[in-house]
Amino acid sequence: MEASPILIAIDFGTAFSSYCISVNSGHDTSKKTERYETETVILFNENQEFEKFGVEALTAYTKMTSSEASRYYFFQNFKMELYNQKITENLMISTMDSKQLPALKVFSESLRYLKDHALKALSETVAESLVLPQDVTWVLTVPAIWDNAAKDFMRQAAQKAGLIQDILSENLILALEPEAASVWCKQLPTSGFIEEQAGILDKSTVQQQAGVQYVVVDCGGGTVDITVHEVLDDGSLKELQKASGGGWGGFSVDSKFTAFLRQIFGPVLWEIYKNEHPAELQKMMHTFSIQKCTEKEDIYIECPHNLAKLAAKNKDISSYFSQLEGACWTDGNIKISYEKLASFFTESIKNILEKIKEILDTPEISIDFILLVGGYASSSLLREAVKREFGSRYKILCPYESQLAVAKGAVIFGTDSKIIHSRVSALTYGINMSRKYDPLLHDPKKRRVNKAGDYTYCTGLFLNLVSKGQSVEHDEDAQYTFFPVDDDQTEAGFRFFSTEKLNAIYIDEPGLKEIGSFVLPMPDIRLGTNREIHLKIKFGLTEIKANAIDTSSGEVQKIKLKFMSE
Repeated sequence: MEASPILIAIDFGTAFSSYCISVNSGHDTSKKTERYETETVILFNENQEFEKFGVEALTAYTKMTSSEASRYYFFQNFKMELYNQKITENLMISTMDSKQLPALKVFSESLRYLKDHALKALSETVAESLVLPQDVTWVLTVPAIWDNAAKDFMRQAAQKAGLIQDILSENLILALEPEAASVWCKQLPTSGFIEEQAGILDKSTVQQQAGVQYVVVDCGGGTVDITVHEVLDDGSLKELQKASGGGWGGFSVDSKFTAFLRQIFGPVLWEIYKNEHPAELQKMMHTFSIQKCTEKEDIYIECPHNLAKLAAKNKDISSYFSQLEGACWTDGNIKISYEKLASFFTESIKNILEKIKEILDTPEISIDFILLVGGYASSSLLREAVKREFGSRYKILCPYESQLAVAKGAVIFGTDSKIIHSRVSALTYGINMSRKYDPLLHDPKKRRVNKAGDYTYCTGLFLNLVSKGQSVEHDEDAQYTFFPVDDDQTEAGFRFFSTEKLNAIYIDEPGLKEIGSFVLPMPDIRLGTNREIHLKIKFGLTEIKANAIDTSSGEVQKIKLKFMSE
């Protein structure tokens, strides 16, 4: 599909969300481009209706009294609800004070706000007339380590938000976050990185270096997403390993801080405060999130009024700190030493370094440098740790405005998705099939006979379409031909499965998960069992895409694989 000349890339992040608008069909996004960034927080009123998003939601909520805040629904860090857990269409997510709303509503209203904001900005600045959602190619970023159900959920949220009308619309492209960042950074000159080292690159940009292999570490607020790329002769990128990473982003540091506060004031008092004064707590956490990236200095967090009031009921507030290392009470402020602050980063950084080391130790790859991107990469503690651990053997690069690298790269990716030449399959995928029964090979319990009695077959066999770890090119089709087992068969049903196994024999083996199904009509029965069904599936894209053709009737069906359960 040829992309629209108007392209809007939305980087929907855990901590911050941004978008880039491009009305330029080329790769140069410096012209006719609008950018916007705000916090990923959303506010609903007591009737569960959308109120505000971003910094406006944060400001409104933190100004509320505790009684006002108790009636509102304020969500932050909710993107993490889609990571590493079972996702259903009816998934509910919770606010800090344990109120719940449907996840699809929270995500879709967030995307609706970003869509409307972007279209308004586009109409006011570079467009000559009102721009409608269907006039735009939308690029929505997702973590590479998300499973297919999470990607499916985001496509449904985008449809509900009005970005697209048809769930299978090609006007919506999902871009993997570290891929987008990689695409952006590989075309940057050496001056585009925070610390330019002598001899970083032999030429002016990474893009010109065929054969260069590098690790992309996308450090976001929620997840750290890691991929390994090689630059090919034509400038496109080849993924060398399947994406890896974990929930070690910037919010894991915030969690250590809240655990420390819980330790200071005790679990009972802390739970009371968290549930009764969520807006006030949110304000304190926002202050911490700004100060945590300080340059080797102690930080001072003003103790919120209601927390101090609750604590003072039990004992003098300074006594909470008397036996505590790394923090003290100073004129209404909680002073945290830089050493203690650094300890909040320890576990996150340890996990990141271990994962990078695991990749670097892989014998079949030869890395030239490590690329750090994402908002969390702005932390000097993280950058220095990576440099200290790997800087003697590898070049460590971090672009300026590292938090915008994903959104900027998503614009380029949306213009030319073929820039990622190939990807590595995270799982083994296959479908159910039947084959002529062989008593030496097949389970007798799966033996079947067709209606005419002239064909004995084994049912429930697993046909491997692509294996875990297999490299698949972006335009590569897995193509298969099937025949009906009965002369008068008027439809053919297919079921799709995934597994961590490299292969399987039967679809009911342990470890196989059904991920989707579809039925293809076969109304023309004149050729009996000599009718062909052609199935084509693409595994090298950011989403699995498939279609089936009944050659007798010409019936073509674009397949929507359903990864979420009811």
